Parts: sequence; structure tokens; C-alpha cells
Amino acid sequence: MLLRQEGSSDIRERTDILENLPRAGKEVIELSNENIREIPLYSYRIIYEIKNQAIFVLAVLHKRRNITADEILRDETSNM
Repeated sequence: MLLRQEGSSDIRERTDILENLPRAGKEVIELSNENIREIPLYSYRIIYEIKNQAIFVLAVLHKRRNITADEILRDETSNM
């Protein structure tokens, strides 16, 4: 993923809302998991997981890209 140099701060600002409203994003239909959600940023999708009251950003992908569950890195064994 290539965003302009300010991209990481833009991602941070965009995801700040999730601290108080973790379900603000919509469910990622391709992954069929209500705890994996996305919020838009420019022409990208910020994909995140809600796990044990914590938010984990899993990926930032272009909106036109089709994804599958095996492309998203997740720690299935962690019980944080």
C-alpha cells in the first residue's frame, strides 16, 4: 500500500473514532465475521478487528481489490 507521506497520520485520525465507537465501520462482507469491519479513507479500506474490547488494524487496501480471509493477517491463537 502506498499512501502519501501523511498517510499514517491520516489512518490514525480516521481510526480515532473506533476508541469510542468500535462498530462504527461496516462489516467486511467478504470475510463473514461481524468483528472484522472496515472504514473508508480516500480510495482505501481500513480493515480492523474488534477483539476483547481492543481494536486491531489488519490491513489498508485499495477499495477495488477483492480480498479473501487468508489474505488478512490475524493472530487466531491470541486471547488478548
